[in-house]
Amino acid sequence: MTNLRHLAIVAATMSQSLYAQYRVIKAHSILEDRLISSNLEEFNSMRFHRQTPELMSKLSGKIPYDTLINSKSFSNKEYNFVEWNSPEYFGNTRQGFGNWKLTQKLGEHFFASPNRAYSWESTDKQDYIVINPILDLLSSPNMGRIFDTALVNGRGVEIQAQFSDKITLHSQVFDYQHNYTKNLDDFYTQNKVYQGITYYQRTKNGLVSNFYATGYIQAKIIEKKNSYQISTTFGHDRPFVGSGFRSLILSNFAPPSLFLQVNYSLGPFKYQNLFKELARDMTEDTFGVLNKKFLAMHRGSLEFKKLNFEVGFSEMIIHSRTNNQFDANYFNPIILYRSVERDLGSPDNAMLAFDFKWTPKNHWLVYGQLLLDEFTMGKVINQKNYYGNKFGQQLGIYYSTNSRKTQIKDQAYVQLEYNRVRPHTYSHFSSSYYSHFSHALAHPLESNFREFALRAFWVPAKVQKLELKCVGIFAQKGQDTAGLNFGGSLFKSYRTAYDRQNAMMLQGAKQSIIQAQITARYYLFPGGSIELNYQLMKNVGFNAYTRNYLGFGIRWNFYDQRDNTLR
Repeated sequence: MTNLRHLAIVAATMSQSLYAQYRVIKAHSILEDRLISSNLEEFNSMRFHRQTPELMSKLSGKIPYDTLINSKSFSNKEYNFVEWNSPEYFGNTRQGFGNWKLTQKLGEHFFASPNRAYSWESTDKQDYIVINPILDLLSSPNMGRIFDTALVNGRGVEIQAQFSDKITLHSQVFDYQHNYTKNLDDFYTQNKVYQGITYYQRTKNGLVSNFYATGYIQAKIIEKKNSYQISTTFGHDRPFVGSGFRSLILSNFAPPSLFLQVNYSLGPFKYQNLFKELARDMTEDTFGVLNKKFLAMHRGSLEFKKLNFEVGFSEMIIHSRTNNQFDANYFNPIILYRSVERDLGSPDNAMLAFDFKWTPKNHWLVYGQLLLDEFTMGKVINQKNYYGNKFGQQLGIYYSTNSRKTQIKDQAYVQLEYNRVRPHTYSHFSSSYYSHFSHALAHPLESNFREFALRAFWVPAKVQKLELKCVGIFAQKGQDTAGLNFGGSLFKSYRTAYDRQNAMMLQGAKQSIIQAQITARYYLFPGGSIELNYQLMKNVGFNAYTRNYLGFGIRWNFYDQRDNTLR
């Protein structure tokens, strides 16, 4: 009877909530690591994972809303990360300071669960609001250099809310002070901005101080069960496209900006429109506001379920106009942008991309991307080093324990990835290069490079409160020197290329980049953790240096990883 009751509860839950709007699992987040290591089949290349009861059930191995099995323990053997961090489905359980008399005097809405400072939810759990404090603290002294210490001092507030199955919102705001590692200081030297942020101030102690905010609202537009759905997301954030550690299409390296995203699904076909506002070239208009450019992008994918294979096609247009307005010609959601751009006289930066994802067996996922900025078949065959051959390639593979599918208790995955981008790719003759606020919109190394990347993640079966993460990259890049354009910077016009007929890979000042990041994180309570962090940064050749940072950090309700800053 108990099993039948469980199945009935699951069926009722899925019938009510399968197409509802929920929080999104972001790329390069702790929860995404759990997803990849727990259920590889649920990993999608649009990086748009909604935290539905169905998905959370697959990741946790527990049945949402079933109070019969809701006896949660915070021991090392019993700790279930997904269950504890989704109390809207698995129920609130007061633990630790939530049971203090002083806390209980504040009322039932305070610390009903350890990772919910304030919360309210309806009796049917379809509506809720959560307000949480956020801490992101890290001190990483450079080993052997006392006065070279990387610091992160972040405090913030998070708001989550859901209105029935129609609307969801999520917002975070932080006040940060930073002292950056060597590679990010070099990024400032090159681009005159700090990675991932926009405007900042200097404190009396020389720290970089800034506000950082993200937020989005999702709404369901229309649906037909088991057939089609259209939903939209509007906000200020950093969408990511692709299955890899890096993306040659759109990554989360640049600062957040305003975007509108529309998602369509029709059986095995998925489609996405993305419109994004960008800072053009750091110049200002007469009102002192940064001049704008815009990204119009769409991606369609077709899934072949029997083959466990998915193929996708993307098209991106960067454009700017003298009135700082979005060109309405690109609002058409289903037209080929390149044809529109040609009808306008080819003033804009147009790119195409193809991608695929294949899961041949329970433990494996193979993926890749091919980006085409400019591509002439005759030149590729007969003159492979022609400067107009602007394209990039990505190939990668995951091995995952896939613990929820294979009953392996250890949650773990290993990822290997290769990226290669030719000189002058993403650049343009105008300010419509592929960037936002002097950051690359795709790969942090921009162009004229090749890179090998490794990621590994492990949660031991007997110590479920411990996470181990390792990320390493080895890259070779040709840097621009002596005022010459060797194709290493997307911010320089390709019309000033040093050699149009023989633009070879890694031309210019050759630089080898070795970076590694190892993190051990232990959860003291759900949502709250301490971590040890080691970073190695080494350049060989151009701008040679070596740095070793050993750090200690504290997190509370902060789930982003730091590996997207490696460059």
